[in-house]
Amino acid sequence: MDSQDPLTTRPPAGPWKIDVVLYDHPNAQSVFVGDATLLEDDTLIVPLSVTWRGPFIGYDWYEVKDALHLNLISRDRGISWQVHDGPVPEKSFQLSDGALFRVWWKGYESYPVDRQTEFEKAGHFVYPVPEQKMFSVTGGFRAGVSRDSGRTWSEWDVVLPHRASLAGYGMATAKRLSDGTILMPAFGYLSRCHKTRACLMLRSPDAGAHWDLITLAQDDRPEAVADAPLPSDSDWAALHRGILGFDEAQVIETRTPGRVIAVIEEAKTKDLYACLSEDSGRTWTRPVKTGMRGNTPLLLRLRSGTLACAYTDRYAPDPMARGLHVCYSRDDGETWDTDHLVILKDTNARPDGQCLWNLVQFSDGTLFSSGWSTKRGCGGGEEVSYAVGFRFTEDFITPLRVNRS
Repeated sequence: MDSQDPLTTRPPAGPWKIDVVLYDHPNAQSVFVGDATLLEDDTLIVPLSVTWRGPFIGYDWYEVKDALHLNLISRDRGISWQVHDGPVPEKSFQLSDGALFRVWWKGYESYPVDRQTEFEKAGHFVYPVPEQKMFSVTGGFRAGVSRDSGRTWSEWDVVLPHRASLAGYGMATAKRLSDGTILMPAFGYLSRCHKTRACLMLRSPDAGAHWDLITLAQDDRPEAVADAPLPSDSDWAALHRGILGFDEAQVIETRTPGRVIAVIEEAKTKDLYACLSEDSGRTWTRPVKTGMRGNTPLLLRLRSGTLACAYTDRYAPDPMARGLHVCYSRDDGETWDTDHLVILKDTNARPDGQCLWNLVQFSDGTLFSSGWSTKRGCGGGEEVSYAVGFRFTEDFITPLRVNRS
């Protein structure tokens, strides 16, 4: 194979990026990209959920039943993709005794509307789905262990203090630290009186047997808390004015064992904040701005030691600065080089119709990120959602666009 072919084990010298389309369908109303699975031989599997144009209303907390769920697989480091019909390995950690461990959020749980008052009195925020005469609440977290290489699993509910709502994601956000501590970011409302979300952390020092729920970031000013429980149909945008709300986060252990950084999205401004722990996630510093701005931060420590943070900037004041970005820190998270971003994509049908969801590094050192975006035909027409991917070298840096109009 030619030594300059980017599919070789050793990538060619010099910065480069390859854009690929994972999935495209002319009738796709939405294409959601799930957590990728990277195998030891560089095989990459990415799950998708596709919904079609039709007379339905979508909710984050209510899954459309006629969605298409499929797994895509690439055996050439993200360049070409096929539908994968076989099983997908479960994400897990290997514990010190050789057992496999996993932890995940169970998702939203739905109930008939006549039980709504019962749940509200019990201290839950509820999320109505009026078309179905039902409502949803955030479910809990669950953990599992396998002692036969993943063939069978013992599972249990994670016991945590009550919160008005508490959500998270799957194993893609969980981390096992060098000392065996397990961390799992979460977010939610501490009580029905709190006007905005807080970022929290599930922490287990003993392989999932016991868990603490630690608050990393919240607005603790008096004006952020109401005097009485808020109704479930509150105008959250109005309540949020002047108040900080922290939600989605990821964590990464630095080159110093036990030193952990969390990057957290602020719900209104979309500024990305960072908290630091020097004791394996037991205690955390107060959140400070990183200079990055976007949604759903993704953290990866590269083989070079550099920390990478991928995110989606949907709301930058300058439209030329919006898009799918990667930012690097070469001092273990002390600072982030926002002046030299990797701009993976800056063309989109609308700024909020895009999201990065994965960031991995192949054995040859190249990076791959995938997510979803939106587009329209050259003459306009209906918006189409599709899945996109980008393979690039660590030294690929895109100059910021300059709007000369």
